Formats: sequence, structure tokens, C-alpha cells
Amino acid sequence: MQVTAITSRRDGRDPRVQKMNSPPLSRLTRTQVFPLTEGRVTIWWAWADEGLPEFSRLLSPQENKRLAQYRNDVLKAEFLTGAVLLRSALGRHTGLSPTEVRIARECPDCDAHHGRPRSLDAPELDVSVSHAGGRVAVAVAHGMRVGVDVESLSRVGDANSLVDAICSPLEAAHVRKHDVDRQPQVLTDIWTQKEAVLKALGTGLRIPARHLEVAIPGSAPKLHTNPDTGVRLPTGLTVRPLTACGPGYTAALATSTSPVEVRELAGEALLSG
Repeated sequence: MQVTAITSRRDGRDPRVQKMNSPPLSRLTRTQVFPLTEGRVTIWWAWADEGLPEFSRLLSPQENKRLAQYRNDVLKAEFLTGAVLLRSALGRHTGLSPTEVRIARECPDCDAHHGRPRSLDAPELDVSVSHAGGRVAVAVAHGMRVGVDVESLSRVGDANSLVDAICSPLEAAHVRKHDVDRQPQVLTDIWTQKEAVLKALGTGLRIPARHLEVAIPGSAPKLHTNPDTGVRLPTGLTVRPLTACGPGYTAALATSTSPVEVRELAGEALLSG
């Protein structure tokens, strides 16, 4: 599998989110169409920006209604950036404008518009969105289910108190064999991989995190204890870390089959026009 990444640097327009350099990311021009072929995955990265309220004009009425429900400015900026980045990414892959892109977000448990996003224009494309600590990721995959998750390491407190709630017994032992200073990073890596898998499956936390095992080297993800959900993991399910999230963050990608190529791209060109 080919993994591609080149450099992006945050401009620091939001002073409340710590400025930091990002690792290399590929850049595209604002007008370049980027078709996505079978077996390939694109990760679009951006920083949440509270200074661009005009983004809301690109959203659907349901998305704007959800945006208005946020009371925290940073979370509001993350949702807004993620929603627009998703529309812009799908537009880049399909040739549609962001306002023409149609996205369904049905929740399996209620009528609210907050479920797993789904493209109505290109059913062969699967999508996933994640944001944390001002960092936003959108994954688009062709011909496979996809889940992406990014987490800020600053959100982890006492790792030892969370291990048993998040980890299988083997994973808990894996975390605790590390020095105390290293445990938050290891635990966050595990949690991020689990979140990515659960997003790809579309189950959310209906599968308890400790029942899903991802952190055993050389082993594919598996259900450590199968709860009564009727969920079965795809035979070819894979999960891998992503490298372009930047210092202070960890990120993971899960796919229902092993992708031919994963590209991590800078999303600024999508959000600038």
C-alpha cells in the first residue's frame, strides 16, 4: 500500500488553539479535480477556524440547525470546519460545488440529523469526519467502509484510571508495561484506533470499547468479547496510524479492506474558495 504525505503549516488564526507545525502534506490547487478510484483513500486535514462564519452559507438547513446548538465556540468551529471540509472534499472528488453536494446523516436511534455521514451523490464513496483540539480530518474512500479519528493528547489525564474502561485485558497489560509518562500516548493511540474502527462499522459505542481489541502487534482488530449487538467485523478490516495530524495529536484510519493507497492532503485549498 502506498502512503503519500507533503508540508503544511498552520497560520495560527485561532489564538486559543496551540500553534504547531504539521508534518508534510500534499497540496492541490483550488481548481484541481481529484477523482478517487477503487481501493484508494484520501484524508483531508484542516484547522478549525472561528474567523470564517461565512462557511455556514455552504451548509444544509439541517447542518446549520445543528451548528446553532453548539454553545462552545471551539466545538462550533470544529463542527463548521468539518462539515464544510466534507462538502468540499466530496465536491473535489465528484466535480460538484460544495452547495450541490448532498449528504445524509440519519441516526439509527432517532430522527436527529447527527448520524454517520453518507454521500447521496456518489454511493461508491464512503466518508468519515473527526475533530479534536482544533484539528479536523475528513476521510473519503472508494469501494470500502472508512472510519477516521483524531485526538488531542492534552485531553488525556490519568491514563491508569481509564485503562480498564477502554482496553481489553491484553491491551491494558500493553499500556501498563510502559513508563507512567508514556502511558497517556499509548492509551490515546489505542482509543483512536478503536474510534476509527467503530466509525467504519457505524456502530458507535453500542460496542463497548473494551470489547474491541486493536493494539496487539501483528494481529487484526477483533472483538475480544462479542456483546449482543449482532455486529461482526469484516474479514479484511484494517486499522493504521496516520502521520499528518501534527505534534500533540494522534490519529488513525480504519477500512473494511486493505486500501491500495492512502493520501493525506492539506485542506486549505478546499476551504479558501
